[in-house]
Amino acid sequence: MSITTLLLAALLGYLLAIVLLWLFQERLIFPAYRSRRTPLERAPAGLETLFEARDGTALEGFWLKARGDRLLLWFDGNSDNVHQLLPHITHRFKNLDIAALNYRGYGKSQGRPSQEALFEDALAIYDHYSQGYRRIYLLGRSLGSGVASFLSGQRKTDGLILITPFRSIRDLARLRFPFVPLGFLVRHPFESWRYLQTGQIPVALLGVKRDRITPEAQAQALKKHIRHLIKEEWLNDTTHAAVIHHPRYFTFIEEAIEAFETHHKES
Repeated sequence: MSITTLLLAALLGYLLAIVLLWLFQERLIFPAYRSRRTPLERAPAGLETLFEARDGTALEGFWLKARGDRLLLWFDGNSDNVHQLLPHITHRFKNLDIAALNYRGYGKSQGRPSQEALFEDALAIYDHYSQGYRRIYLLGRSLGSGVASFLSGQRKTDGLILITPFRSIRDLARLRFPFVPLGFLVRHPFESWRYLQTGQIPVALLGVKRDRITPEAQAQALKKHIRHLIKEEWLNDTTHAAVIHHPRYFTFIEEAIEAFETHHKES
């Protein structure tokens, strides 16, 4: 086989890789099928909520309400079903209401996910659920950190909790595919750094040292754009997917909420 033939084959393989990344990136960024893989109990009738997005798409989730005058809007990871949170949070977070909805295509939510759709839905969710609360807090884990970061710059927010966050999906893609020109390929960049760099709200960050999905370096890069980081913790003995089962996970969230409250009282 001649050198010319080998070079041509290599070029064709490279171009094929680019085409595949372009065609299948939604499946990589939004593996919604995983959120339907494990059967979960639906929320009790008093907690379950169905929300109609602005374009009529139905989203399912839950709303732990009538607990107090503070609301936490929860945006979970790209493989998660928010119903998995219920056994952990139903009997904690005193005096705090929590609303969480599955992204489009996740769980039994309708539609197809995209950055534009998730951002529009986040704005609509905020506008619908935030009425009447003294404080509005946001939480974003993994992919949800990109959604929550965006929302924090678009609506009044009293605190933002970021768990295993990233600087941008484009940066993560460059780490995975360093030899592919991803600048124009990534259609859903989720540029958290851009949304946070002018924000004035207090931020709490929980990271995982051995995170292979959103490496520590990504969270450290994002930190440079956070103006008011008031709480930070790094876990050594867990992974990106298993962090929800770490004993510090929900305790950190509770402590972050109280740190926000203290911050507002002192400022």
